[in-house]
Amino acid sequence: MISACLNQLSGINAVNVNETLILEKVPDLNITVGNDMVALAGLFGTLLGPLLNRWISIKNLYLIGEVLMCVVLALAALF
Repeated sequence: MISACLNQLSGINAVNVNETLILEKVPDLNITVGNDMVALAGLFGTLLGPLLNRWISIKNLYLIGEVLMCVVLALAALF
């Protein structure tokens, strides 16, 4: 339940919900492999956040993450 709430509130659910639709448009990519790549990227980001917190404040880290997510979603919408 806590994981579902954090997923919903983080904004990443936009990627999780539309992941299959996005990956279907990528030629020569197995959807299962693409799903695993997205999951590993999420794991990497989750583990990297606390390490970056040593040098970047939480506020700036959150802002950078939101801007990057906006750019990725915009690119996914265009292509």
